[in-house]
Amino acid sequence: MSLDELITAFFDKDFSFKKAIESLGVSEQEQEAFITLTPKMNSNVAQAKLEKMILRPGMPAFLAGIHLEFGKPVNVHVDDLTRRFGVGHEMPGLDPEDVEQVSDTVMYRWTIKNDDFLGYLILEGVDDADLVSRRYRALVLRRFPPELWKYSAVIEMGLPPYMIQAAIPQT
Repeated sequence: MSLDELITAFFDKDFSFKKAIESLGVSEQEQEAFITLTPKMNSNVAQAKLEKMILRPGMPAFLAGIHLEFGKPVNVHVDDLTRRFGVGHEMPGLDPEDVEQVSDTVMYRWTIKNDDFLGYLILEGVDDADLVSRRYRALVLRRFPPELWKYSAVIEMGLPPYMIQAAIPQT
Protein backbone atom coordinates (compact mmCIF):
# COMPACT_ATOMS: atom_id res chain seq x y z
CA MET A 1 0.00 0.00 0.00
CA SER A 2 1.41 3.40 -0.97
CA LEU A 3 1.51 6.31 1.50
CA ASP A 4 -1.26 8.03 -0.43
CA GLU A 5 -3.44 4.90 -0.23
CA LEU A 6 -2.69 4.54 3.48
CA ILE A 7 -3.65 8.15 4.19
CA THR A 8 -6.91 7.76 2.27
CA ALA A 9 -7.74 4.40 3.90
CA PHE A 10 -6.95 5.62 7.42
CA PHE A 11 -9.56 8.37 7.29
CA ASP A 12 -12.26 5.92 6.17
CA LYS A 13 -14.54 4.76 9.01
CA ASP A 14 -14.09 1.11 7.94
CA PHE A 15 -10.31 1.16 8.41
CA SER A 16 -9.60 -1.08 11.42
CA PHE A 17 -6.74 -2.55 13.43
CA LYS A 18 -7.03 -5.67 11.28
CA LYS A 19 -6.70 -3.72 8.02
CA ALA A 20 -3.81 -1.67 9.41
CA ILE A 21 -1.94 -4.81 10.46
CA GLU A 22 -2.58 -6.45 7.07
CA SER A 23 -1.22 -3.35 5.34
CA LEU A 24 1.80 -2.63 7.53
CA GLY A 25 3.16 -5.77 9.16
CA VAL A 26 2.69 -8.31 11.91
CA SER A 27 1.60 -7.51 15.46
CA GLU A 28 4.69 -7.83 17.65
CA GLN A 29 3.75 -6.41 21.03
CA GLU A 30 0.55 -4.96 22.45
CA GLN A 31 0.54 -2.43 25.26
CA GLU A 32 -2.17 -0.28 26.78
CA ALA A 33 -1.58 2.71 24.49
CA PHE A 34 -0.33 1.09 21.27
CA ILE A 35 0.49 -2.00 19.25
CA THR A 36 4.02 -2.32 17.92
CA LEU A 37 4.26 -3.98 14.51
CA THR A 38 7.07 -5.82 12.80
CA PRO A 39 7.07 -4.08 9.40
CA LYS A 40 6.67 -6.13 6.22
CA MET A 41 9.85 -7.44 4.64
CA ASN A 42 11.35 -5.24 1.92
CA SER A 43 9.33 -2.21 2.97
CA ASN A 44 10.92 1.12 3.81
CA VAL A 45 9.14 1.14 7.18
CA ALA A 46 11.65 0.75 10.02
CA GLN A 47 9.12 1.06 12.86
CA ALA A 48 5.33 1.00 12.96
CA LYS A 49 2.95 1.59 15.84
CA LEU A 50 -0.82 1.61 15.95
CA GLU A 51 -2.09 4.05 18.57
CA LYS A 52 -5.08 2.95 20.64
CA MET A 53 -7.71 4.96 22.45
CA ILE A 54 -10.56 3.82 24.67
CA LEU A 55 -13.57 5.97 23.81
CA ARG A 56 -15.84 4.53 26.53
CA PRO A 57 -14.97 2.26 29.45
CA GLY A 58 -15.64 -1.39 28.63
CA MET A 59 -15.57 -0.83 24.88
CA PRO A 60 -12.88 -2.19 22.54
CA ALA A 61 -9.98 0.08 21.68
CA PHE A 62 -10.38 2.51 18.78
CA LEU A 63 -7.61 2.85 16.15
CA ALA A 64 -6.74 6.50 16.77
CA GLY A 65 -3.33 6.70 15.14
CA ILE A 66 -0.56 5.25 13.05
CA HIS A 67 3.07 6.23 13.54
CA LEU A 68 5.57 5.14 10.89
CA GLU A 69 9.32 5.72 10.90
CA PHE A 70 11.03 5.14 7.58
CA GLY A 71 14.28 3.26 7.06
CA LYS A 72 15.34 5.85 4.46
CA PRO A 73 13.82 9.32 4.17
CA VAL A 74 10.98 9.55 1.66
CA ASN A 75 9.98 12.31 -0.69
CA VAL A 76 6.36 13.29 -0.32
CA HIS A 77 4.51 15.38 -2.88
CA VAL A 78 3.44 18.23 -0.63
CA ASP A 79 1.51 19.87 -3.46
CA ASP A 80 -0.77 16.82 -3.57
CA LEU A 81 -1.36 17.02 0.20
CA THR A 82 -2.08 20.75 -0.08
CA ARG A 83 -4.62 20.15 -2.87
CA ARG A 84 -6.37 17.49 -0.80
CA PHE A 85 -6.20 18.97 2.71
CA GLY A 86 -5.24 22.63 2.45
CA VAL A 87 -2.01 24.26 3.55
CA GLY A 88 0.24 22.38 5.95
CA HIS A 89 1.52 24.27 8.96
CA GLU A 90 4.94 24.06 10.55
CA MET A 91 4.87 22.99 14.15
CA PRO A 92 7.60 22.44 16.73
CA GLY A 93 8.72 18.87 17.25
CA LEU A 94 8.40 17.46 20.73
CA ASP A 95 11.29 15.55 22.22
CA PRO A 96 10.05 11.94 22.43
CA GLU A 97 11.89 11.45 25.73
CA ASP A 98 10.40 14.58 27.32
CA VAL A 99 7.22 15.91 25.68
CA GLU A 100 7.62 19.22 27.51
CA GLN A 101 10.84 19.89 25.57
CA VAL A 102 10.89 21.07 21.96
CA SER A 103 13.29 19.23 19.62
CA ASP A 104 15.08 20.53 16.54
CA THR A 105 12.91 18.36 14.29
CA VAL A 106 10.77 20.36 11.89
CA MET A 107 7.28 18.96 11.49
CA TYR A 108 4.41 19.87 9.22
CA ARG A 109 0.78 19.17 10.01
CA TRP A 110 -2.35 19.09 7.89
CA THR A 111 -5.72 19.09 9.65
CA ILE A 112 -8.15 16.63 8.10
CA LYS A 113 -11.89 16.65 8.70
CA ASN A 114 -14.55 14.59 7.00
CA ASP A 115 -17.97 13.29 8.08
CA ASP A 116 -16.39 10.54 10.18
CA PHE A 117 -13.25 12.02 11.72
CA LEU A 118 -11.36 15.10 12.79
CA GLY A 119 -7.68 14.35 12.60
CA TYR A 120 -4.36 15.25 11.19
CA LEU A 121 -1.37 14.11 9.23
CA ILE A 122 2.10 14.98 10.47
CA LEU A 123 5.35 14.63 8.52
CA GLU A 124 8.71 14.84 10.31
CA GLY A 125 11.43 16.40 8.16
CA VAL A 126 15.09 15.38 8.01
CA ASP A 127 16.68 18.61 6.83
CA ASP A 128 16.22 22.36 6.73
CA ALA A 129 14.86 22.54 3.20
CA ASP A 130 11.58 24.30 2.62
CA LEU A 131 8.24 22.52 2.87
CA VAL A 132 8.04 21.61 -0.82
CA SER A 133 11.49 20.06 -1.21
CA ARG A 134 11.81 18.40 2.19
CA ARG A 135 12.43 14.70 2.69
CA TYR A 136 10.64 13.02 5.57
CA ARG A 137 11.65 10.39 8.11
CA ALA A 138 8.29 9.78 9.78
CA LEU A 139 4.56 9.95 9.20
CA VAL A 140 1.91 10.26 11.91
CA LEU A 141 -1.80 9.90 11.19
CA ARG A 142 -4.36 10.53 13.92
CA ARG A 143 -8.17 10.57 13.86
CA PHE A 144 -10.94 11.21 16.35
CA PRO A 145 -14.68 10.47 15.93
CA PRO A 146 -17.40 13.16 16.19
CA GLU A 147 -18.13 12.38 19.84
CA LEU A 148 -14.69 13.84 20.69
CA TRP A 149 -14.89 16.94 18.48
CA LYS A 150 -16.03 19.05 21.41
CA TYR A 151 -12.46 18.55 22.68
CA SER A 152 -10.94 19.92 19.47
CA ALA A 153 -8.71 22.34 21.43
CA VAL A 154 -7.04 19.34 23.09
CA ILE A 155 -6.93 17.37 19.81
CA GLU A 156 -5.32 20.30 17.99
CA MET A 157 -2.40 20.23 20.45
CA GLY A 158 -1.06 17.25 18.50
CA LEU A 159 -0.63 15.01 21.54
CA PRO A 160 -0.62 11.22 21.25
CA PRO A 161 -4.08 9.64 21.71
CA TYR A 162 -3.30 8.20 25.17
CA MET A 163 -2.50 11.73 26.40
CA ILE A 164 -5.69 13.11 24.85
CA GLN A 165 -7.64 10.28 26.46
CA ALA A 166 -6.18 11.24 29.84
CA ALA A 167 -7.12 14.90 29.29
CA ILE A 168 -10.82 14.38 28.56
CA PRO A 169 -13.53 13.19 30.94
CA GLN A 170 -14.51 9.51 30.61
CA THR A 171 -18.24 8.89 30.41
